[in-house]
Amino acid sequence: MVTQSLVSDGNGRWTEYAGGYTDWVALRPKAETPPTERAERSERAERSGRAPRRKLSFNEQRELEGLPGAIDALEREQHEITGRMSLPDYHRSGPERIRADRRRAEAIEHELAQKFERWSALEQRVQQEKGPA
Repeated sequence: MVTQSLVSDGNGRWTEYAGGYTDWVALRPKAETPPTERAERSERAERSGRAPRRKLSFNEQRELEGLPGAIDALEREQHEITGRMSLPDYHRSGPERIRADRRRAEAIEHELAQKFERWSALEQRVQQEKGPA
């Protein structure tokens, strides 16, 4: 689970926000720049009741196809670490091993949350491409 995000505000400034990407989108300051032609088209589409459609790029499509396998691999590794940490004599493996396993388990949690969030975002875009059924 994502508890905080570090976001570049431009000009070398970074700001910390509580929560993940969707929380940042809701909290981020509005841009002071005048709307561009693309933004105006997007606003017109929103007013007309439909969002602008944008297909997934080739790289995004490949990423979407690879996400289930990557998630599965992370979950298998997480299961192995949990199994190892659950052994009755695990405490005898030494403090370095215990710390390394704990750090990796935390990293896996973070990576899984990111991958699930990305998967959801890409799937939403695919559904938007298809339009109403």
